[in-house]
Amino acid sequence: MSLVLSVAEILLAPAERLFSWGGDEIAIDGVILYSLSLLCYIPVAVIVGAVHLFERRSNWLPTLFIWLVSISFFLYGELLVAISTFIMSVAVALLLYCQPGGELERPIYTVFAIVGFSAFILPEFLFLLPILLLGLFVGNIFSFKRLMAAILGVVTPLWLFYGLEYVYPEAICLFKVFDTGIDSLFLFSVAEPTLERLLLSAIELLVLLPSIAFFVSSPIPSKPLLRRRIVFIILLDVYLMMLSWLSEENFVLFYAWRLPAVAISASYLFTVKQTKAMNIYFMFINLMWLSMAVLGLWLR
Repeated sequence: MSLVLSVAEILLAPAERLFSWGGDEIAIDGVILYSLSLLCYIPVAVIVGAVHLFERRSNWLPTLFIWLVSISFFLYGELLVAISTFIMSVAVALLLYCQPGGELERPIYTVFAIVGFSAFILPEFLFLLPILLLGLFVGNIFSFKRLMAAILGVVTPLWLFYGLEYVYPEAICLFKVFDTGIDSLFLFSVAEPTLERLLLSAIELLVLLPSIAFFVSSPIPSKPLLRRRIVFIILLDVYLMMLSWLSEENFVLFYAWRLPAVAISASYLFTVKQTKAMNIYFMFINLMWLSMAVLGLWLR
């Protein structure tokens, strides 16, 4: 079904579409742009499937993520959103693999350096800093030394780029996106409650809230490390959902960033509780997802 929907949307792609970044626009063939944006989500699916979150591997988790991408037609052609989702997934996966004990300063530095460098491509990456810092507490890996490693990771790109600008003033063009984007980054505006946005949020809550309820009441997974990872995924999902409604301009971006978390919540929900009622609920949720795809085609 994912393949059918993706191929259908690619075939319906416009002959030409504008790719915008930093105020500049480039005309790219629609089929190429749509195909590249979808291909960027494949390594994200691999990362989602590789992260150890449950005591038994959920083999259908990567497929579920691809399914969520394929029914979200507004993501097609959004190449910058797709690339940023891959970068965000790498940073979160590296943070999740940090376990208590051992020398964690280098991997923590790497996580925050990735976010710092990525902010020069897309300033919205700075919104990830608070939730990643919270992840240090949730993962029980916080210490003053590791906090300094995180701060150094964020500062390093600023030091390198602006040091380069100081030595070579001509390099200022490299910071155009960051300098212009940082001015309007924190100008929040509540997103308009359109039918599509309300449906997206409603389906997500229908998955997130029951999964939280089952997680709190269930001993699965039993390992403290895995439970801390799932807690962080839930917090990340809630945080990005709030940001999407507080920043209308970035609604699609934050929606794409939380799709891995939605897939993980759905995988947990429909794996832990295997009953006839949950099977019916699984069918209901999939019908809702299909209705979102139909609505996306109609609005297109």
